[in-house]
Amino acid sequence: MKKNNVSFEKLGLINSVIPRLFVSKVIGYGVLKTLRRPVSICVVFVSDKEIKKVNNRFRKKNKVTTCLSFPLGLNDLFEDKSNIGDIFINIDRIKKCSQNFTKELAFNLIHSYLHLIGFSHVKDRDAKIMEEQESKILKGIYENFKKSS
Repeated sequence: MKKNNVSFEKLGLINSVIPRLFVSKVIGYGVLKTLRRPVSICVVFVSDKEIKKVNNRFRKKNKVTTCLSFPLGLNDLFEDKSNIGDIFINIDRIKKCSQNFTKELAFNLIHSYLHLIGFSHVKDRDAKIMEEQESKILKGIYENFKKSS
């Protein structure tokens, strides 16, 4: 199987170091357990200020959040089916608000990735399905990362 293409961008003043290899591995594992085909995803790391702007502009919610997803390319409108969208991660907020930075970052990456491939948590039934998928993928990530460290 070809490799996934995970590109990185920074938007705003970010105080945290971006763990690129970790991010690529987490996304790669999620793809392996779901789509099982190579994909391109752009992960944009942002500050509180920037994610609030993006959230307000595209979702009309004038508040800070930890992550946002913008799906692209899973339908017939796009020729390049490998580009599935963009993930915005507020890495400084994750660092500030979590007891375990690595686990919280992995959760937000998988949560956002699942939104890119069509999962939702608007309805309770859909939320349960998404949470089960998140748990299954995250369990595998933690087990695989323990083995490799």
